[in-house]
Amino acid sequence: MPLKDCVKIVKNFIGDVEGREKEARDRMIKAKKEEKKKNMGSMSGYYADKYSKIMYRDFSFESNVYDIEAYTGEEIPENTDNMWAVVVDMHN
Repeated sequence: MPLKDCVKIVKNFIGDVEGREKEARDRMIKAKKEEKKKNMGSMSGYYADKYSKIMYRDFSFESNVYDIEAYTGEEIPENTDNMWAVVVDMHN
C-alpha cells in the first residue's frame, strides 16, 4: 500500500523507540549486575544485542519500521511519495 495512504498508522506503529531503547539498556545493566553478584552468566549479552539493534535502528525483531533502501529504522521521511508500506510477519 502506498505509504502516504497509511503514514499516520505507520508512525503510530513505530511507538516509543526511546522507551524501548531505555528498557533494553536497563535490563542489560540489571542482568550484568546479577552476573557479578552470582558469579555466573545471565542474559546481559542478549539484552546488549537487543539494545544495540534498537539504538542503531538495525533491521531486527526489535524494528517496527525499516527502510530497505536507506537502511534506517524507525524514521519516516517528510516526503513519502514513491514509498510503500509492506507488512512482514516475523516469527522465531
